[in-house]
Amino acid sequence: MKCWCNGKTKESFRSDYLECVSCGTFISKTPTDPGYYDFDSYWHDKQTIDLGFPPIEQRVKDDFNNRIPFWGKLLEKIPKRKSILEIGGCHGGFLHHCEENGFKQCVGIEISEGTCDFARKTFGLEMICGDFPNVDIKGEFDIVCGFDVLEHFSDPFAALMKMKSLGKYVMLQTPCYSGQGLKFTHFKAGEHLYIFTSHSIAFLFSAVEMPILYFGDAYYPQDMMIIGGQE
Repeated sequence: MKCWCNGKTKESFRSDYLECVSCGTFISKTPTDPGYYDFDSYWHDKQTIDLGFPPIEQRVKDDFNNRIPFWGKLLEKIPKRKSILEIGGCHGGFLHHCEENGFKQCVGIEISEGTCDFARKTFGLEMICGDFPNVDIKGEFDIVCGFDVLEHFSDPFAALMKMKSLGKYVMLQTPCYSGQGLKFTHFKAGEHLYIFTSHSIAFLFSAVEMPILYFGDAYYPQDMMIIGGQE
């Protein structure tokens, strides 16, 4: 098995992940099962019963008190913000926040039709159901964003290339491994297919020829925020 960068891999300290000898990315040995992100099985069974998180109906309320305003504040680092595309739009709360703060076009993409329907019913959003980056979408947005999605793609290089083709700026949040060992909670083989370090995420942005304009901490301590684009 090779890395997204085509580098060779070796066994890591995790039996369920390989480690790239070239860029340092961790690669899940297990692919994601078909249907894994179906609405009820993911947002109710997986997230609530298996992991103990609130269901999506409660999460949409909670996120307005923490992550959504945090992301909204970071948007101020990007000039001329009028249109935004969110990959993995979840319940739609962030796009609703953007609408409430002056964005003229807000579009979301989700792999599950049930999740798309939830966002449409809750906030009246334009949602596209599809498996990004294999989604037929035209036009260009000022910003393409994705929070906790990059680690899920089977080909993060292709995903970031597609984001670059659709947006002037790309804003991402993804887990960042920085030597925490077994204390790092984002090793979830079969769901988080790629775990990046600060070095390997910089390598990925360099590979797609997108300068990083901002790199910093995310709302939760094991994540990182990256904004790329042409100034």
